[in-house]
Amino acid sequence: MLDKDPWIAENSPIEPERLHAIGVINFFWSQSEFGIFCIFSVLCGLDIDRTTAAFQSLSSRTLIEAIRNLARTMPSQFLTDPDGRAEKLRDAICYATDLFEANRQNRNSIVHAYYSGRKTEIRLQNRSPKKSWVFKDIPSSLEDLRAISTELKELCAYLSGIIGYLFALNLPNSRRHGDDALPPLPSKPSLPPVRR
Repeated sequence: MLDKDPWIAENSPIEPERLHAIGVINFFWSQSEFGIFCIFSVLCGLDIDRTTAAFQSLSSRTLIEAIRNLARTMPSQFLTDPDGRAEKLRDAICYATDLFEANRQNRNSIVHAYYSGRKTEIRLQNRSPKKSWVFKDIPSSLEDLRAISTELKELCAYLSGIIGYLFALNLPNSRRHGDDALPPLPSKPSLPPVRR
């Protein structure tokens, strides 16, 4: 279907379906980066504009470590609750950082790959991190790429659920009415395998 469009056919060095899947991976990655930054913003107690102005140059790894540290030291209004809400939230946020990191590695292995071979038999390869020009094949079938994009979509949904919970937690009525005024924390998606 995709290769019937002349522009797509002309600009697809690999099969259009695989190239589309790589585009979907990038789309959901951008959404997940924004989601993890929103969580960071709420934990810092800043609006997104101020957080962006102050911290936009942080690498993903540094941002993840900062979120883990902030989650471990959440403000006291979250820590004194008798129903364990703070511990559940802390666990959800820390799991989100693990999920983000696994997805980051999978996304990077695809997005920073090179392609080699003839048009009918194209392989994606990455350089070995220790040997600058030693290439190795990476899992990049259409099924592999679609699995990575699905995992990123699940990450986005999980981050959105945590963001909704954090925003609701900051509403004045939430503290007065406890868990009845809060949405549930999202269910944890499976941690994806790191594909290399």
